[in-house]
Amino acid sequence: MAHTGSVRPPRSVRMTVWGVFLLGCAAAGRAFGLAQQIGLLEELGAARSPALILPIELIWAAVFFGLFWRLRHRSARRATLLALFLYTGTQAARLNLLAADPAAYPAWPIRLLPLLAFGLFATWALLRRANAAYWRPAPAP
Repeated sequence: MAHTGSVRPPRSVRMTVWGVFLLGCAAAGRAFGLAQQIGLLEELGAARSPALILPIELIWAAVFFGLFWRLRHRSARRATLLALFLYTGTQAARLNLLAADPAAYPAWPIRLLPLLAFGLFATWALLRRANAAYWRPAPAP
């Protein structure tokens, strides 16, 4: 893991950093899949417009990959937490507001539990006092 200074990142921080990377990969994968199937989805009359969801997924992929890079270099703690909770909110909105029939997704809270759990874990990992030494700037040589 690339970081400046001699302080090794705590395990909880490493887990959060790689979790952010995986969320970026998931968003990029969804964007790639939508780009491959956009013609078919529009022809079939998908409930959610692929032309609307594709740029949103690309933006989230870019956000998470940027946060991954910044977290590896000891910054963007609060921005990461904000992005995680905004992403969870957009996923909830996508499941409920953009669905053709919201009653078709009665278990939407269960689908959001992993995102909420990761958001709470990331909050704990990035803001805990035991990790404070890692977030301090490295002393100049």
